[in-house]
Amino acid sequence: MVEPAKDLQPHASGAKRSDDTVTGPVPNKAELSPATRAGVEFLMRSQLPWGQFPIERTRRNLPGWPVEEDHSPIATAYILHALASIPHPAVASMTARGIDYFLGEMDGHGLWRYWNKGSVQSGRQAHPFIPADLDDMACISVILRREGIPFPDNRRLMLHNRDRQGRFYTYQILRAVPTLDPIYWWAMLRDFTWQRWFIYWRSQPTTYDDVSGVVNANVIWYLGNHPKTQKAIDWLIGIVEAGEESDCDTFYHDPFPLWHAVSRGYAAGVTRFAVIRETIQSRIEVYLLPNGSIAAPAMHTALAMSALLNFGVESPFLADGRLWLEGKQAADGGWDACPMYFGARLRQNSWGSRALTTALCLEVMQRQVDAERRSGGAG
Repeated sequence: MVEPAKDLQPHASGAKRSDDTVTGPVPNKAELSPATRAGVEFLMRSQLPWGQFPIERTRRNLPGWPVEEDHSPIATAYILHALASIPHPAVASMTARGIDYFLGEMDGHGLWRYWNKGSVQSGRQAHPFIPADLDDMACISVILRREGIPFPDNRRLMLHNRDRQGRFYTYQILRAVPTLDPIYWWAMLRDFTWQRWFIYWRSQPTTYDDVSGVVNANVIWYLGNHPKTQKAIDWLIGIVEAGEESDCDTFYHDPFPLWHAVSRGYAAGVTRFAVIRETIQSRIEVYLLPNGSIAAPAMHTALAMSALLNFGVESPFLADGRLWLEGKQAADGGWDACPMYFGARLRQNSWGSRALTTALCLEVMQRQVDAERRSGGAG
């Protein structure tokens, strides 16, 4: 029988946490580069009135690949985490507005879903149909915990949401779990709708028992080096050692998001990921071009740089990559959009936005500048 997660640390006490932020001195606003200031201003203009940052869906199965606005909290969570490394006074305001948005989208016992509560999909309200998912839950919870915002302790729900191999299911939904934990049953029965149980799986290219690599890595980033996360850690280590990064996930089809997600877990204290640090570095180096890019869009260069920085790797690519990213910045301060994830394995749809790429680029540029300053390598 799985017992409640009583051994987890106190949750959202109101004190800010620093376990997932960059340490060391950071420049003041006057020392920020013009590229960073322009990028922050781009994001200020991009943030929607209710605190969300844009995410867009590209219909890759239609002629001309039409792009349409979508409404999901996941991009905002990635963006707010990236902005934590930027010492610009506007970051606090953007973060506060984003947190208000997250709290407004929360359901029940710390549950979040891919689409906003008011989102309409295929002509009907999405909220009664879509189950909560651990990707949104974990990424948002890390932000709230970092900022000291109290919210229900959803970790115990996640720890009950594992398959027989100890891997985390993508969807947080009622399951036949061998536990007497009253919080689990109260939260899951309260969240039950017949649409989420029966209809959703018929309308989406995913499954009730989906298990995804990046989702597991993001959950481990949130839960940390816990006894009940060890099998999922083993699974992710095995994926990297076997070179299966591009085939371990229903939604994230490129290796860069997985390397990035695993490295965030390492930086947050999951030191077991150290055994694949050199492997990930060597895989990244395969993609390097002499101009400092990753032979791919700016987002992939940023994700690769973030992975190396999180792992504490010293590489000439980091300085070259920073300069290359600066050169790819548009006149309005942003960077081009790039798909971050896809609509299941058929890739019929993809999601990304200029705001998401911009935040990821700003994060690694600032962190690399900080590292160069500390080592005396930057003026």
